[in-house]
Amino acid sequence: MKRKIYAVMMVLLMLLISCETEKSSINGIGDKTSQMSNKRDLENDNTQQANDLDMLDLNKLVKDIQNSNRIETIHTIKDNALLIISRKEKSLDEMVFTFIDINESKVLAEWSNNSVQRPFEIYNYEDEIIIYDSASCIYSIDYNFNIKYVIDMNTNEQLGTYGTERNYCILPKQKKVVFYKSVIDENGFNCILFACDYDGNNEEEILKLEQSEKNVGLLNGFKSIIASYDETCIYFVGFFMNTFRAGEEGKDCFGVIRLNDKSIQVEKSKVQQCWELFQKGIIFFNGSQEFEEDLSMEIIYFLGNERRTFFLAEKHDSEFVTVSEDGLYLYCYQRMEYIDNKTALTKVNVYSLANEGLESSFQIPFYIQKAAMFPNSKKCILIYSRYADEEERNKMEIEIINLD
Repeated sequence: MKRKIYAVMMVLLMLLISCETEKSSINGIGDKTSQMSNKRDLENDNTQQANDLDMLDLNKLVKDIQNSNRIETIHTIKDNALLIISRKEKSLDEMVFTFIDINESKVLAEWSNNSVQRPFEIYNYEDEIIIYDSASCIYSIDYNFNIKYVIDMNTNEQLGTYGTERNYCILPKQKKVVFYKSVIDENGFNCILFACDYDGNNEEEILKLEQSEKNVGLLNGFKSIIASYDETCIYFVGFFMNTFRAGEEGKDCFGVIRLNDKSIQVEKSKVQQCWELFQKGIIFFNGSQEFEEDLSMEIIYFLGNERRTFFLAEKHDSEFVTVSEDGLYLYCYQRMEYIDNKTALTKVNVYSLANEGLESSFQIPFYIQKAAMFPNSKKCILIYSRYADEEERNKMEIEIINLD
């Protein structure tokens, strides 16, 4: 009998040891899982802290600029560079160009120029960055951030002037200037589109817009032009006439001229006076309008010379539009009412052109002055103020928003 009791006790003891071992093993796995989870959390925290530090460093650079300069605009260059153009407070004619690596928060190059006049149009080409200023000069900057050449359109006697808008653009690969001007002949005023070399030589006529009855309702003149990046098209904002009677005013239009066959496609839909050029095409949109009824939810864009239509979720989204350089995303923002008449509020809608829909929508307590998107990503960089008050609004900061 004692032997049986002893045997049973031994079996129970073995079972107890086995259970404790298994429990210890399970607890060990739990400890390792917990350690791995804690490690991942720590890595995420470290990444976030690193990103926060990068933003602190970037904003420190911006504040250093603001200590003596007033920021005029920003522009993204390729995947990781940011151009900040600022104006010296003590010398309002002197513009400072600061090129920053946003990944390392360091200045790549900086120089000043007292000839460049704001406002600016800036475009990234394959081998150079092109800047149009308001004093009829074009600046070419290489990707070492040095000025390659300057084209002063004021010295081009052939150019002439037409209205108050910039009446020229360039084809950097071909080293050509395309421009329009009015020419008087036996039929009256005609608007002619020309091309010439950078130095004004070898002028040739591209097309003539005759002011005659046969051209009523067609494109009759330009207000502004820009070439596609591949230099196969000229995009334009222009006007057409319903009659040529005295006192008749032109109606707004926009569209594309295909340089290979000189064909013209004119759009007469809701007024679209602003554009955003991207690598494979252009987007036309309203821009800021005095009256809400002049805003349209429709955006018309061209991929090369193929016309497409996109509809926004809200009318006010067509006031401030930024497109990614790859043409995949639209970043639209509305300056909303102010909180307590002091703090700014901006509503942001992000659209996917590829999926033809609204990707995300959110509000941020900033007054956005300028938004710029990096190519091949949904990363957007903002220059903004936290204040709505005019005097405080000059205190600008920079923020990078990942829209994924």
